[in-house]
Parts: sequence; C-alpha cells; structure tokens
Amino acid sequence: MTTYFSLGVATALTLLAAALWGSWMQVVKHIKEYPITGLAFWLYFFSFVLVWLVTLILSPFLLKTGILETTMANLRPILEIILGGALMSVGLFLSLFVMKQIGLLLSTAI
Repeated sequence: MTTYFSLGVATALTLLAAALWGSWMQVVKHIKEYPITGLAFWLYFFSFVLVWLVTLILSPFLLKTGILETTMANLRPILEIILGGALMSVGLFLSLFVMKQIGLLLSTAI
C-alpha cells in the first residue's frame, strides 16, 4: 500500500521539518555555558524515544510481520542507516560547536 500526499501537505510538512531543524540553531544562542555535548545528548535522546514510541505504536498496523522479524530481514540496511546517523550526529556536533564559538551569523555565512 502506497500513500501519497498532496502538494499542499507535502509543502507544509517540508516547511515544518525545516523549521524544526532550524530551531536547534537558535537554541545554541540561549544555552550560555551549557555544554554542546549535553545539548546533543538530550537532542538525540528525545528523538530516540520519540522514534521508538511512534514505531511501537504504528508497527502493528504497518508491518505484516512483527518488528523483530522485519528488523532481522533488513539488518544490513538498518546498520547502514545507524552508521549514517552516527556520522550525521558527529557533523551536527561539530556544527553546533562552531556556532557556539563564532556565532550563528558567522557560521551560517561560512
């Protein structure tokens, strides 16, 4: 079963995602002396919990087999996604660190 979104819904979801991704840049300006590692930890902890809650709630409706069977059948792509996420988190950490050191305006221009 394939689900398609209308152009309006797709545009709204894209703008929402952009706003959410841009929000952590603004957070860096307001954390003062709080460490970037702590911010990154909480960011990924809450996203981890949110993703697993949504997965556990929706998996009975969206997966023909159970979540464990689906995971084992797709282990290699899942590991590649996890590796990609780890690399992205390192990039995010470096980006936040630079933003905190030189400021949002300069780091965005660079």
